[in-house]
Amino acid sequence: LDRGTSGLLVVAKHPHAQEQLKHQLHTGAFQRTYLAVCEGTMDPPEGRIELPLGPKPGSLIEQMVRPDGKPAATRYETLRTWDAFSLLRLELETGRTHQIRVHLASIGHPLLGDMVYGAKKPVPGLAGQCLHARRLRFVHPSTGETVELECPLPDWFQAVLRKMDR
Repeated sequence: LDRGTSGLLVVAKHPHAQEQLKHQLHTGAFQRTYLAVCEGTMDPPEGRIELPLGPKPGSLIEQMVRPDGKPAATRYETLRTWDAFSLLRLELETGRTHQIRVHLASIGHPLLGDMVYGAKKPVPGLAGQCLHARRLRFVHPSTGETVELECPLPDWFQAVLRKMDR
């Protein structure tokens, strides 16, 4: 997970498990669902962002949309809207560095609190960008069973949503 992103992640304890999970990432067997608050209202309210991503010249960490980048696709669905923000459910079809953050910022909807790809000043009450790894689904590398994990929103993220509702 990116710094400032809350939620689930999977860690392999053995090289074999790591290889199995890595392979799943590129076959679609590994499903990742995120919740995020972005700036503005998505139009259309659901869709797919397919833009290639690669490193930003001169930066060690930043990524950008670039024609010679690696393929990247993110599906989104608007769950709720307010005057200046939207709550989105996002699913990754690929797993590029900063993929959700770059995709949303590149179409004019940066994440609330993202000081790398969005506004450059901190938002009071946020512990990072409003991006939460909500659900993971994958095939267990040893047992072959489907594993589905879900993680509730952290208190600070819930507080943001309550504030938006007021």
